[in-house]
Amino acid sequence: MSSAQQSAPTPPVRPAGRYGDRGPVRRRVRLVVSVALGLALAAWAVWAGLGSASGHVQADEQSYQVVDDSTVVVVFSVAKPAEAEVVCRVQALSSTSAVVGLQEVPVTAGDGASSVHRVTVRTQQRAVTGVVDACRPA
Repeated sequence: MSSAQQSAPTPPVRPAGRYGDRGPVRRRVRLVVSVALGLALAAWAVWAGLGSASGHVQADEQSYQVVDDSTVVVVFSVAKPAEAEVVCRVQALSSTSAVVGLQEVPVTAGDGASSVHRVTVRTQQRAVTGVVDACRPA
């Protein structure tokens, strides 16, 4: 048999009705759903980005001093929008990371955009460290 007489193999043909019809309607529905999900995801990303940028508060411990078995002094800084009022939760932790003391510190708009605070935290037992757990809107 010469090469001119050989024909290319034909791809297999699916039996009619066996696998369902993948017509243009199904493709359009899939396309519309994909576009809608993409737009929803993009809208959420913009919303989350703008929301977190406008009211971002950051607190960092500067130092701590374990005074005795029932007292820790924590010095921390807060950066926030100048007009925002927040409350920062300062914790004293034991050697097992258990919270043994807690003090909430208000940071007012009068403190400006950046401020440093010194707080004395009373403890139930000896602490090994003092940390700022979180700051939230007042």
